[in-house]
Formats: sequence, C-alpha cells, structure tokens
Amino acid sequence: MSDTILEIKNLSKYFGKTKVVDNLSFEVKKGEILGFLGPNGAGKTTTIKMILGMLSIDEGSISINGFDVKKNFEKAMENIGGIVENPDLYGYMSAVDNLKLHAKIRKVNYSEVYRVLELVNLSKSMNVKVSKYSLGMKQRAGLALSLLHSPKILILDEPTNGLDPVGIKDLRDILKKLTKEQGMSVLVSSHILSEMELMCDRVVMINNGKLIKEQALNDENVIQSSVVEYEIKVKQTDDAIGILKDCGKEVKTIEDKIVVVIKKDEISELIKTLVMKNIDILSVYEVEKTLENIFFDVTKGGK
Repeated sequence: MSDTILEIKNLSKYFGKTKVVDNLSFEVKKGEILGFLGPNGAGKTTTIKMILGMLSIDEGSISINGFDVKKNFEKAMENIGGIVENPDLYGYMSAVDNLKLHAKIRKVNYSEVYRVLELVNLSKSMNVKVSKYSLGMKQRAGLALSLLHSPKILILDEPTNGLDPVGIKDLRDILKKLTKEQGMSVLVSSHILSEMELMCDRVVMINNGKLIKEQALNDENVIQSSVVEYEIKVKQTDDAIGILKDCGKEVKTIEDKIVVVIKKDEISELIKTLVMKNIDILSVYEVEKTLENIFFDVTKGGK
C-alpha cells in the first residue's frame, strides 16, 4: 500500500479569468509534517479549501488516502481533519460538551472525546466553558475536534496566528507527537518561518499559484551544502569586487559587505588571493542558510 496520504496532481483554480492556483502538484507522506509556504495571495488558502471540499476543483485532482475528492467525496472527507480560520466551537459550552455534540453527529463513541482531550492536554480543563479559554487552549480544543474521527491527515491553515510562544510550542509538540506516535500526517500553512523550520519534516513553497520549491528539512539546519554564501567585509570594497569577479565568482553587496557564493573548500584560497592583491580584510563569515533565507530567495523577497 502507498504511504502517500494526500496527493495533489495538476491542480488549478480560477476566480473569474484569474488563475489563482496554477497546475500545482505535491504530496504528503504518512507520518510527516509538511509545511505549505508562500507570500500572501500565493494561493495557499485556496488550495487548502479545495482539499477540504470548501471550494470546487476546476482542473486536476486531489486524493486523500487513495480516495478522489471529486469521485468519492464522502470517503475522502472521512480521512481528513482541518482547522481553517477559527475552530468551530460554542463558547457557552465546555470543551467536553462541544466534542460530545460533534461525536453524536458523527456517530463517534464518547470514549474518543476523552482520548483526544487527553492528546491535546485539555483533560484537566475539559469542563470549563470554551469562552473562558485562552487563545492557545481554544486552538487545542479545535485540534481535538479535528481528531475526533481519527483522520489520516490534518490540514491546518495558520494555526499559530495570535498564539504566544508557549501556545506555539504546545501546538508544535502535539503535532510532532501525533505524527511520530500515531503515524498521522499534517499539512500546515504558516507565516512564521522559524516555527516551520522547527516543526516540519519538509516544506513546499508556492508563488502566484505555482510550485516553486520543495525542500527537505533536518533537525540541525535547513540545508547542508558544499556551496554556501560568505559575507566578506573589506576596506577596499570596489577593488575586492573587481578581483572576485575576475576570479569568476558570483558577487553581490549588502550594505558595506560583499556576499560571495563559493564552495566551502575554496574560501581559504580566495581570501589568500584578496590579501595578495593588497585588500585589507576586516571580517569573513559563512551565512547560515535558514528556511527564511530560502523562502526570500525563491519568492524574491516575498513579492
């Protein structure tokens, strides 16, 4: 059996004559957290709403756990849980009563209510009215609601919006636990790139409705590569730029620093060349390649 839980193939969506999602293809594997990134207006929320059946699909296909959303909608939706914008909870009711109401509608055993409240660390406050909850607690209650029918994949659109650092960490820890211990998959959209770097196994980036990059992440750094950027600060900036270009190097400037793209094992020889050309070097350091760097590189500053 395939370990692909969500498969998007050649997906497109039009609003009038404007193509807001353009031939988009990617997949989410079992047990992974996939970050879904892009500037405002890139087509993220439109894509998520098509996955959840809230918008029709104009072109292409979406399959959830092997069930096509167009051809077998009910079966596809049985395998998915999601939060888009605010969790669907009644403030005048307690968390446990909210979940019991939804369990009754979905014909889910009440034992599942207590199980998912335990999963999201709300057991001790489950009898408190949701209106008394903090924003982070409301988000966790909404997550519990999404987990009630034991979906294969969670779809979360900006789930950390408005949360404080403690609330963000709580949510991250819960999602990691769900994927590692239960093999659940998560597709999460967020503007907090540093949080995506900590949370996700992999990210896909879109711009103007098109896929522009897929990037696997690891626990230590976003990218390990023999080709990196170095920032070099010198007294004779213009002369140094000329020398670097004569050496065939890709060069740009940021304020008073020169940025050169080079292989790691070539930097010492390059510095030696600059010194021999009477360039006074003030500092040299490797630019750490974070998810934020990659995002701004591929989206041209998010525009």
